[in-house]
Amino acid sequence: MRRKRRRGSDMGTTRDCPETSHRKPSPIGQCVYPAMLLTVCLLAGVRSASAQPTRDIADVPVADKEAVSTGDELLLFEYDDMTTVVSATRRREKVKWLSIPVGVISARDIHYSGLTNIPDILEFATGVDVLRINRNKVVVGIRGMHELYSDRLKTLIDGRSADNIMTGGANLLRLPVPMEDIARIEIVRGPAGGVWGANAFTGVINIITKDPADCLGLFVSSTVNQFGESYSHIRHGGKEGRLGWLASLVYDAHKSAEDAIDGDHFLSNDFSRNYRFNAKGIYDIEEDSKMSFGLAYMRATFGQGQAIGNMSTKTADMVRTYARIDRTKGDVTGYLQWYNNFEHNDETPWLRYTAMENVLEGQLDFHLSDKHTVSAGGSASWMFMDQRNSDKPNYINGIGQSRSEALFGAFVMDRYKATDRLEFEAQLRGDFYTETQADWAGRLSAVYALDEAKQHVVRVSAAKAFRTPFTVLRRVSQQHGHVPAGAMFFGSPELYMSQILAPLEKLENEETWALEAGYTGQINKMLSVQSNVYYQRFSKLIGFYGMGNPLGFGQSILRPKNLNGADSYGAEAEAKLKTDKWMLKGWYAYNDFITDDTRQDVRSYLPATHKMGLTARVFLPRDWALNANYRYKTSTSADHLETITDGPSSHRVDVGISKAFGKGNGEVMFGVSDLFHRNVRSVAGIDTSGGHDTPGRTFFIRLQWKF
Repeated sequence: MRRKRRRGSDMGTTRDCPETSHRKPSPIGQCVYPAMLLTVCLLAGVRSASAQPTRDIADVPVADKEAVSTGDELLLFEYDDMTTVVSATRRREKVKWLSIPVGVISARDIHYSGLTNIPDILEFATGVDVLRINRNKVVVGIRGMHELYSDRLKTLIDGRSADNIMTGGANLLRLPVPMEDIARIEIVRGPAGGVWGANAFTGVINIITKDPADCLGLFVSSTVNQFGESYSHIRHGGKEGRLGWLASLVYDAHKSAEDAIDGDHFLSNDFSRNYRFNAKGIYDIEEDSKMSFGLAYMRATFGQGQAIGNMSTKTADMVRTYARIDRTKGDVTGYLQWYNNFEHNDETPWLRYTAMENVLEGQLDFHLSDKHTVSAGGSASWMFMDQRNSDKPNYINGIGQSRSEALFGAFVMDRYKATDRLEFEAQLRGDFYTETQADWAGRLSAVYALDEAKQHVVRVSAAKAFRTPFTVLRRVSQQHGHVPAGAMFFGSPELYMSQILAPLEKLENEETWALEAGYTGQINKMLSVQSNVYYQRFSKLIGFYGMGNPLGFGQSILRPKNLNGADSYGAEAEAKLKTDKWMLKGWYAYNDFITDDTRQDVRSYLPATHKMGLTARVFLPRDWALNANYRYKTSTSADHLETITDGPSSHRVDVGISKAFGKGNGEVMFGVSDLFHRNVRSVAGIDTSGGHDTPGRTFFIRLQWKF
């Protein structure tokens, strides 16, 4: 039987679902702000076009201007051997000589995709798994083991942790980072604990933002899609003497899935309205030292979605601040920084909390000779959590109190050039978490050039990393999920979901050991390739084990525990062809994951076994550009004692065409994402009642102008 929905006034809509009421602007109201911004951009831009010099609308970072001056983006592999990344060793290293595979998504990849969130961008990255829970929740993993409350993948913004302090992992839809403020995203595939410490278990995603020098002047952008949803961004960057600064403000809003696709057969309540602010400053103290500082803020109002029978409207706030000093003295470079992460979150119906993290961190790089570089550093983190129990009966008690915890770490890295073609690298890090145990991580690698020109380079590595369980998993005292009649399926009886109790014994850290080998080659000036193979052994994986069903229908008792291990292995390959007028990049990843026990619970999704992607970009005459992205993945398995839905196999095609005008200061783009699927079925997460349809094919228009 189809449920009728009652339409409210232009100021809001009320539905006849449990505890669900939120105010939303009308479709006309949703378009007014972006439409006004588009008009102002266009009129102001036309008036000022003749007075402005030509600039790259994509805001390519200054350090990469030469690489893209002929129409190409920040390359994975540069023929001049100058492309560098920082996420492999916490210092700049040439891509060819890395001890671990690192993929790069450049500013131009982001810009020409037209996409307005980070998970969509990551769908087209080698070896990355992305699953949609609803329009507000997306889970991302590298080689699998990903879920909403799993912290086996470390997320960073400019090298500073962006993971959730309470539950682990990061909601990549909630980070206070405007898309056009991203210089590049570096994706480390494999254990990276020797560099980044606890919970860099399967990899690292490091979102690196642009400096003020990359963003001088006023920039405005607005994207509107067929559903009346908008993403609008205004930014100003400047420089006065030794001080450079930028400030960005973003408003991002989308409808719930049921409203966007007229889904009268289900209730989703996964709308959102997000405000993001990002400010950054750099002060050049003197020629060999500088100070940088920043403030970022995110405010989200959103529908909870089908979360354990509760679909009420929620809010979340995030504040990120930092101050950092970089200095070079002779052959020694280093930095000292402090940063703070603050979160206030009512996102889940079973856990409301305030959490804060203060981190003091430093690093010194000693350039002992042309052949030898040693880095050493450490960090100290203090975390405070105040968890409030739900005001609804029979929900979680959580950690049950205010808590303070601390994490201390120290690391050393040694890079030695044995011959002109052979280099060795060693990484070693130790961490001590006051609530778990001391542990260590490391990596030992050899990198060798097969030819004198060093265009063909191979590497072999052995690595060890660990994952320490987050606060809620260790301290949870009770979860008694009460699902009212009809909340999961219309006409269903009242149910009581699983009850999760604290572990009977102290949880140990999960561990992984890895063996890896890889090849990077510049075949000629147009063609570059990269391939990697790996094997990982996991042990002491934490999952839930059942204790029976003592209370009858719909009820089960679970406790977290270190269970058995697993084997993971696979191969990844990338190839890239580029000229000054076009670029073609393709990749393939085979990622397999086999648990020791059948249906062993690892509280996460396993990787899609086969994934492949293709990106094509053509720069056409008269300042037109065409960009197309393709991705295919096989089905994704959910390894849980509790039954949740698997992710189906899928194809995705995104196409965008853009036209620059006003001497390169303005740009208009028309595009479509997920061209061949009208709707996409979401998966059911660990805290959701079931998957439902979400919008697939989405047409959009975007206008940008740089003053």
